Amino acid sequence: MDQVPDLISAIEAWRTWLVVRTRNGLRLGSVMYATAWTPGQCLQAACRPQPGGWPGLVDSGRRSHESPAADCRCGVYGAMELAEAARYLDTVGPVGEPVAWSVIGRVSLWGRVVEATAGYRASHAYPSALYVPARRLFRPRAGRELPDQLTAATVARSLAAYGVPVTLLEAATPLEVADDLAEAA
Repeated sequence: MDQVPDLISAIEAWRTWLVVRTRNGLRLGSVMYATAWTPGQCLQAACRPQPGGWPGLVDSGRRSHESPAADCRCGVYGAMELAEAARYLDTVGPVGEPVAWSVIGRVSLWGRVVEATAGYRASHAYPSALYVPARRLFRPRAGRELPDQLTAATVARSLAAYGVPVTLLEAATPLEVADDLAEAA
C-alpha cells in the first residue's frame, strides 16, 4: 500500500548547488556531500555518514531511521531566506566529483519535512528554478575544480536537462547574486 504523503503540496525554499562533472555530463551536486541530482528524478534523502566528511556534519550513531529525523541532521536542505542559501555559493565540501560552477535556485521539498533553524530538511526534493551566476564563485579546492574554461552559458545549457527554468545572472559575487534575486522577487 502506498504511504500517504506528510504534505499536500511541496514547500518552496532556496538552495545552492555545485555543478559537477559526471560521466553523464554537468549535473547539480550537493555543496557538502558526494551526491549528484539526476534530471527528471527527485532526490530522496537518506541518513548516511560520509567517509572523509566534515566532523559533525552527519550523525553516525543511528543509521536505521527515515530521513529526515527530528533528532538528526539528515535530509535534503532548503533555506527559508535567499541570503542563507547564497552563503554557500563559494563553498565546496570535502567530497564529490570535480566542480564546474555553483548555482542558486528554488527547490521543491515534500514528503517528510522537518523545520530546521534556517529552513527545512525534507525526504524528497527537486529543483524548481535555477540561477547561474556570471562566473565561478566557489573558492578553489585542490583537485576539486575543473581546469577547463566553462562559461555561464554552457553551464545553463547543461542544466536545461532538469526541465526547469534556468536564468543567467549578470551578478558575479555571492552578495550581488542575493541582491539581484531579492530585487527580482
